[in-house]
Amino acid sequence: MTAVASQQASVPRWQRRLLPGELLQATGARRSVRDWVVDTLLFGLAVVIGVIVLVVTAPDHDRLTLVLDAAFGTAACLALCFRRSRPVAVGVFALSVAAVSSMAGGAGLIALFNAAIRAPARALAGLTALAVAGVPIYAVLYPSMGTFTSQVLFCIPAMFVVVGWG
Repeated sequence: MTAVASQQASVPRWQRRLLPGELLQATGARRSVRDWVVDTLLFGLAVVIGVIVLVVTAPDHDRLTLVLDAAFGTAACLALCFRRSRPVAVGVFALSVAAVSSMAGGAGLIALFNAAIRAPARALAGLTALAVAGVPIYAVLYPSMGTFTSQVLFCIPAMFVVVGWG
């Protein structure tokens, strides 16, 4: 009997549904109900945050950049579907897009949190540097979110809290 099978035998069925699939299943196995619920909630949270920020930053957009911002933000939110299997790639994409897209900010933070959980330390350091480098770009592009200084003083500590929490 494999280690995974012996773990599954020792945990009641109702409890197995509440655990992440990574704890009780082999690599590449199906995700648990808990995994689906968490993934759905994080995707929904990224979309809600993105739409709220997009509405707030609407005065900073013309029609074309508003459409592009929504498209990039949607792509970043959809990339979260691959966050478990490719945390570094999703992090690089979401954080790069979040530097120029107001709607991608929520997805970027969730991708950074996910990388803090799943990525190697060296990759996480690179993603954190990418996130910090994107803050000044974002602050220049979206002055309706506050002054440059206030955005930097809020966003950079928030990123380190997300990484520390992960």
